[in-house]
Amino acid sequence: MISKRNYGIDILRLVMMFMICILHCLNQGGILTASIYGTSYYMVFWLLEIICYCAVDGFAFISGYTAKDNFKIDYTKLINMWFQVLFYSFILTIVLMIFGFKMGGNSLIYLLFPVTSESYWYFTAYFVLEIVKPFLNKMLFMIEETMQIKCFIVLFLLFSCQGFIANSYKTMGGYSAIWIIVIYCMGVLAQRAHIFMNYSNKTLILIFFSCIGLTYEMHIFLDIQKFINYDSPTILICGIVLVILFSRINKYERIAKYSYLAFGIYLFQLNKIVWNSILKDAFISLIDYPIIISVILCIIFSFIIFIIGLLVEKIRCYLFKRIRIDNLSRRIFKILTDIINKIAVLFEYSEN
Repeated sequence: MISKRNYGIDILRLVMMFMICILHCLNQGGILTASIYGTSYYMVFWLLEIICYCAVDGFAFISGYTAKDNFKIDYTKLINMWFQVLFYSFILTIVLMIFGFKMGGNSLIYLLFPVTSESYWYFTAYFVLEIVKPFLNKMLFMIEETMQIKCFIVLFLLFSCQGFIANSYKTMGGYSAIWIIVIYCMGVLAQRAHIFMNYSNKTLILIFFSCIGLTYEMHIFLDIQKFINYDSPTILICGIVLVILFSRINKYERIAKYSYLAFGIYLFQLNKIVWNSILKDAFISLIDYPIIISVILCIIFSFIIFIIGLLVEKIRCYLFKRIRIDNLSRRIFKILTDIINKIAVLFEYSEN
């Protein structure tokens, strides 16, 4: 059990969010689409894509890896997150429209429901995880030590490796609540069973790049696409290894303190206007430069996206603090709790 703040994990949150910025630059920015098969651009940019692909799995794994045996969770945090998502889904869209950007597609009413509209797929999945987390924890923290590794292996085989045969459990390539819940469970089990923890840093790094190499070879030379999915075993292992490696870092507190801004950087990028009007095919022209220059520019632009998202999230935090969103969340939680308790009474058994 991690008893104190792990600065390495906090730093990893920022590192993985930067990796996600690179993914969005490569995909939504149009670089991968514009890279012609067989060219050096195709080979290098797909390697960069594969290296960064494990970031999403890593985020979900951290949630379980840092979990505590607490069966009562304050859902005001989840309500706070809902308001955070609403800010990026609706309020930021209004602001950008005032400055002349066009949204197109969905109506503004649609943006008022960020969970059910699946505007932010990860939050939709994470929302479900937070709801069921107390029940999961009650089970996961009661499993006997001899069963922890076995449960980890079973989850890995059923939900990751099995995907090569058929998508029986509907993990949807990792874009689903089921997959996020599975990774959370694996994170808890890995922490409790000390999976990979006895491995040296050199061994873990070797495992990481071996998985990267295998995924790259399957995609480039054998055209097997299933390896580049969030529920791919090689991608999942890469995410797990990164978490183990960074958990061993116990310094750089001044950088780690900004980790709470990471989720906002993701939300900023997936705002409908930012995603469809600003980032869409914005970086196709990078392949007109020599390969080394184009890779450097890709990383620079990804960093710019990262910094802008960080600054916007910093402003959002300041505004929410000023208007005391925390107090509003607590009131909403109390109201919802009262309503649920009254509904629950209707289901109580009575002999009379």
